[in-house]
Amino acid sequence: MQVEKSFFAGDTETVAQDLLGCRIRKNRMEGKIVETEAYLENDPASHAHPRKTRRNRLMYETYGKVYVYLCYGIHNMLNFTAEKNGVGGVLIRSLEPVEGVEKMKKNRKVEEEKNLCNGPGKICQAMDISKKHNETDMGEKIKILKGSEPEYEVSERIGLENVAPFLWISVKENE
Repeated sequence: MQVEKSFFAGDTETVAQDLLGCRIRKNRMEGKIVETEAYLENDPASHAHPRKTRRNRLMYETYGKVYVYLCYGIHNMLNFTAEKNGVGGVLIRSLEPVEGVEKMKKNRKVEEEKNLCNGPGKICQAMDISKKHNETDMGEKIKILKGSEPEYEVSERIGLENVAPFLWISVKENE
């Protein structure tokens, strides 16, 4: 069953945790979400920091929208906007491929399944997600399906020094 837009209305960290175990479906390709990152307005690594711009306005104005941006001019990154009464986005860091694996391999030009979706840029390449999907409504082109409720670990992100801890959320290895 597809999640409703209201799923994304809560606080960003909760949405990031609740997405674990859900599935992303696009054009007969599907993957189980196993890693997410929550991005808040006060997070120096967030597109929302330090203020609203034309590029990041989705994070300020909406929730339940697809937010795709180009990282380092190379990799598309899949995010979903969160927080009805705030500013936030959730980056999808890693998927476990479930359906359409052969198509994903063809899109990524790799044979090893473990390397298909084990990074945010790889997810977009495998599932053919690009800037053309930016600002689309959930369910329009990319669907989020309810999934299991796995055990998960929460840890601080790497590479942020001298700032408050920001979260990287992942499914435990035994799930």
